[in-house]
Amino acid sequence: MKATVSMLGVLLLLIFTSTAQPVITGASKLKAGDWYRTQEAFTATAVAGTTGINQTWNYSGLVNRTGFTAYDSVALPGGVPIPPVFSGANLMAYSTNIEPGSSYTNYNFLKTAGDTVRIMGSYSGNINETTSYQPPYTVFPYFPYTYDTYHIASTQEIDVYNGHADTTDYSIDYVATGYGTLILPGNRTFTNVLQVERIFYIVDPVFGTLNEVSNYTFYMAEGIPLPLLEMDIDTYNGAVNFVRYTTSYGRAAAVGPTYTFIGNGNWNNPANWQGGIMPPANITPGSSIVINHAPGGSCIINVPVTIPPGVQFIVSTGANLVLPGNLTIQ
Repeated sequence: MKATVSMLGVLLLLIFTSTAQPVITGASKLKAGDWYRTQEAFTATAVAGTTGINQTWNYSGLVNRTGFTAYDSVALPGGVPIPPVFSGANLMAYSTNIEPGSSYTNYNFLKTAGDTVRIMGSYSGNINETTSYQPPYTVFPYFPYTYDTYHIASTQEIDVYNGHADTTDYSIDYVATGYGTLILPGNRTFTNVLQVERIFYIVDPVFGTLNEVSNYTFYMAEGIPLPLLEMDIDTYNGAVNFVRYTTSYGRAAAVGPTYTFIGNGNWNNPANWQGGIMPPANITPGSSIVINHAPGGSCIINVPVTIPPGVQFIVSTGANLVLPGNLTIQ
């Protein structure tokens, strides 16, 4: 009996001290309006994070490189001509890097499809010097991604410098190598973080063999599209060549459907709503409800209606609300 109780105690200890396995889903993908500020740190004391489950990666002691920072933002390309080489892009990310005595901006063209974001290419200042990828390669596989999952892709990088083009064939591997808790400078602590390794290989044009040229490790969390921390790991000796972490970020508000009351009479009559589509019982955050009824009419809320946080409830000038039912705005 004592052995049984002891074993139960051990199991309970394991349950309460383990970290839940994170799942990165399409809800985390980049969208217009997202923004990030990042900070580059010295690599002298940085070491590659251990792999496996229930890890604690403590990088609270990173020392910032003075004057090195970056600001990333994502926007729709509306109003900005998309070079033909990037035709098909539906997002453009601006990345401004600030270094002592200089700064420069990269323009990255992205293509979102389903739960995946792919990079089509980029240029930095001079449109005559571009890098494109055919096919576009995955920035991060946003389909549900958990520990020990694997994703492989291939692409051809085409670098154009004032009319001269060089091509390189790559194979790209993504492997989720661990999960746990990540601690950043300022003791900013993130739980349920997924560790992801991305490896670039050059493909030999004759023999098809692979030569590793870049090994990046990312630390991702659900709902945060770009890495909380990223490291470039030397492929020969395992040393950290580059380290950067996110200092702050903001997400664009989710954009949901708009429901417009254009008729006269009861709330729960579909005929009073534009297109015959009335708000559902559970309204998605990011949605909008507009009361813009017919002249001389009214919107009669004859059933209980709850407006949850994140939903806009707009009553047009001159509109009338009649409340025999309940209207709750949370």
